[in-house]
Amino acid sequence: MAMTAEQKERLDPEMRVIADMLDAEREGDMDTYYELLKQVRVPAETLLAFAKCGDADLIREMGLNTSLADEKYGPGWLDRVG
Repeated sequence: MAMTAEQKERLDPEMRVIADMLDAEREGDMDTYYELLKQVRVPAETLLAFAKCGDADLIREMGLNTSLADEKYGPGWLDRVG
């Protein structure tokens, strides 16, 4: 079920992006979905797990937001793990 504009307005900015992602997915607009995904701050632990599974290049290719992991693990963490 899609959210109303009023419901989206009450969300914090990052949750609003996620709601827009879900709308894009529901509409089959995967280009928009992946562009919006780049704005979401992915949890550091999630990115570390992906990198340890050999998906460091995928993280780079997708342009995922690594700011939380950069903060937690330090600059260049992805190169050290991946």
